[in-house]
Amino acid sequence: MKLIASDSGVKELTVDGSKPIKRQKDGAFHVPDSVGKAMIKGGEFGRVGMTFQNVQGYHCQDCGHLGIYRDKCKCGSTNLEAE
Repeated sequence: MKLIASDSGVKELTVDGSKPIKRQKDGAFHVPDSVGKAMIKGGEFGRVGMTFQNVQGYHCQDCGHLGIYRDKCKCGSTNLEAE
């Protein structure tokens, strides 16, 4: 399963003491389905290719873009406001 993190700063993760899982070149974390389902339930990860219904977005106050990342907009601004 391919997952994307809600924070673009996440470069790797560790699940239950396993070796670190690094973000791949496609920007996603590739994890086993059983691990991915648990991570999605936690709310900080979403499945690649799925829609983000009922997910809080962040409006960039500088360019107006609405994104899911809470640390930085695609324009580079950190002036974000929760939806």
